[in-house]
Amino acid sequence: MSTRTCPNCGSGVESDEEFCPTCGEFVGTEETTTEPTPERFELGTQPPAESGPPPVEPIPEEPIACSICGTLNPPSNRHCEECGARLAQGPLPTAPRPSVQVTAGVRAVMALGALIVGVLFIVLLFQLFGDDEEPPVAGDTTLTEEQQATSTVAPPTTIQTVGPIDVANAECDPPGLGDLTCANLIDGDPTTEFQVDYEELAEGEPITITLTFRQPMTVTRIDWYNIPANDETRFRRNMKAQSISVTSDSSPAEVPISLDNVPQAQNLTYSAMSTNRLVITVTAAYPGETVDGEAPFGELAIADITVIGRTAPTTGITTGPATTTPGGTGGTGATTTTAP
Repeated sequence: MSTRTCPNCGSGVESDEEFCPTCGEFVGTEETTTEPTPERFELGTQPPAESGPPPVEPIPEEPIACSICGTLNPPSNRHCEECGARLAQGPLPTAPRPSVQVTAGVRAVMALGALIVGVLFIVLLFQLFGDDEEPPVAGDTTLTEEQQATSTVAPPTTIQTVGPIDVANAECDPPGLGDLTCANLIDGDPTTEFQVDYEELAEGEPITITLTFRQPMTVTRIDWYNIPANDETRFRRNMKAQSISVTSDSSPAEVPISLDNVPQAQNLTYSAMSTNRLVITVTAAYPGETVDGEAPFGELAIADITVIGRTAPTTGITTGPATTTPGGTGGTGATTTTAP
């Protein structure tokens, strides 16, 4: 390897080193220290041409004629400069197709459809691999031994048609005067009466009539009879019930009913379900009248009481409150009709 001399200190420097190892002077490499030989040329002369293929001249593009108006347009135009018609017939860029979005409603319908398909599949499997027992033939009433052992026959329920209810017993407080007792109220004879000396009762003391049935009954109406019209004088001179209240063992709530001061039968609409007893309380009375100079009586008279209804069903009975239908004169709860 050749060496060089440092121009600063005169020390030797290897050819591949750029700085002097003694004084640190930059001496460069042999390549940097060798100056290139400049190219010589005469003024006014052209440099030699570089070797290579000749340049390719661009092919001029022909103008595009508009198919609508015939105007020539530069080939770079996509629309006619004259009429604006489209020149290029290539496909226009299109937006990408939107992706299908599954909403909650669509998911619910899909879930329901899957559920229905699953149920139908289970039913099909049950029909294919289920019990092979043959269905009963129409008209065949013969029971198998297993059916006979497990089946029970409910007794038929007989419901009596609506009509007068058979009252087993009638008790009154006060009990009545002489032979004009409480039993006359349920004998079905309007000519016999139950009478109480109303004027001798303490103020506010009621008259209580308790009617007991032989079996549970459904009550739909109470027919109330005053002294008949053919005995008008006695009807007018006697006191008559003006207002009553009704309760039953199935409906202990008191139902007030007003009565009219008339000799005809009064049909009082009252309802009670599956009851064994009715309690009727007389809470007010019409006073008697003076007839042909004769003073009114102090007794309150009731000719008859008939309870209308039917036998209560033995099953499915729901006890509810008693009800009344508005009607009558001077109050609610009574409907006055003329007995046939």
